[in-house]
Amino acid sequence: ETADLSELIAESLRANAMAHQRFGLQIKCRGVDTSTFIETDANRIIQVLTNLMSNAAKFSKPGGVVEISVTKNEEVVSVSVRDEGMGIATEDQLGSCEQRRYRFGAEYL
Repeated sequence: ETADLSELIAESLRANAMAHQRFGLQIKCRGVDTSTFIETDANRIIQVLTNLMSNAAKFSKPGGVVEISVTKNEEVVSVSVRDEGMGIATEDQLGSCEQRRYRFGAEYL
């Protein structure tokens, strides 16, 4: 299905609004002010974004900043959720991140 990525991000932000308020987080959005239409499973993308934003809220220090960014070119749209938490230990990054990749519109195992 075709979905507006900006709307999916907005839905995920609404789902996490209480957690963001509870922890006093500042949310910064970049590149989400214009519509970006993608072919994808909208519910799955909302689930992934909501989980990323929830983790950012849980692992950020109170009063921290969470940044959601969308970048795009002719072929690729990328979304990043960045927080000020300690992150994933270096030795754990490759195993957890490379086991399964998700790309909008296609899933790779």
